[in-house]
Amino acid sequence: MKVTFDTNVADRNDLVRMAHGRGFETFITSVTDRELLPSDIVAIVEELILEAVVLGESSLGGALLGSDEDVEVLETALSILSNGSFPKRDARDNLSDGQRRQLRDAMIFAAHVRASHDILVTDDERGFIRDGRREKLQELCHGRVMTSDEFLKELQTME
Repeated sequence: MKVTFDTNVADRNDLVRMAHGRGFETFITSVTDRELLPSDIVAIVEELILEAVVLGESSLGGALLGSDEDVEVLETALSILSNGSFPKRDARDNLSDGQRRQLRDAMIFAAHVRASHDILVTDDERGFIRDGRREKLQELCHGRVMTSDEFLKELQTME
């Protein structure tokens, strides 16, 4: 099984080590890699999933051209994560800090979906879990969205 770790759990070395011990492959996205740059946090994962290029957000050389399906997943994820309040494509020149975080969350989710991974682990309950968001996102990815505590419990049951 392949697991993508969101930025907010990328430094959970205990989870990554336990997942490795249970035979999981672990990944972060290039979005997370960029978000970790100003810190001394090092994610100990097996591989980096490149994000689809989002102009004004992606780094040159750290992203790849996305497909129409990638765009559809990104836009749907933005709608779910923002509860329908994210600005339309032609009105994104001046995003607030919160909207930029939602955009990066959607980019992480879209990269996870494109890579066809089985589980996305995130502790962003407000964005990814609450108010039916988890179920809507899981319909898009045909996998699971879990908090780190839920993932840890699942790993512990595999002992």
